[in-house]
Amino acid sequence: FSRVIRTNEFPSQRTRSCDLELPYFEDMILLSASTPSSLFVYGTLMSPRVLKILIGRVPGILQPVVLNHHCRHPVIDEVFPGMIPGVGSTTGVLLQGLSPNELTVLDWFEGDEYTRKDVEVQKILSDELAPRKFSTQCYIWANGITELDQSCEWDYKTFEKTKLNWYLKNSVRPCRAELNSLGIGRYD
Repeated sequence: FSRVIRTNEFPSQRTRSCDLELPYFEDMILLSASTPSSLFVYGTLMSPRVLKILIGRVPGILQPVVLNHHCRHPVIDEVFPGMIPGVGSTTGVLLQGLSPNELTVLDWFEGDEYTRKDVEVQKILSDELAPRKFSTQCYIWANGITELDQSCEWDYKTFEKTKLNWYLKNSVRPCRAELNSLGIGRYD
């Protein structure tokens, strides 16, 4: 569901597009629960600017939160990561109080490259206290490990400094415009 768009600034980068078919979206609405949910995020969705554009607000954020037995790697020729089960742990943030509509928008944005799965994350409080555990969900990379650069870990701070503005312009805002044109996940 991603459309390849090349630019001069990052010529090897394709932008993400929200090209899901409308019937798929309607099925997702039917499956949505009516209570707010949480979501562990570890990549571009850690950015308050990305969230503000996609869902119109920055939800409650608990950080840092760790997901054990998973590793985060750059997707080859992309600015975003994929996370897979593996040795080690991944640090991210826990978005809290997401509505079913907001989760549907985020599912749509992530497309079929990711699968939202149940996980247990933990917030490390201090050396003396046991970690606080949370049952939540997160997006696991679904396109296969050959599309990930497993020689390194994706770094949020580097993304934020060097590629976030490009990503907002070439991926997030076009996706939000497409969602708006379809009347999906509108906010005021």
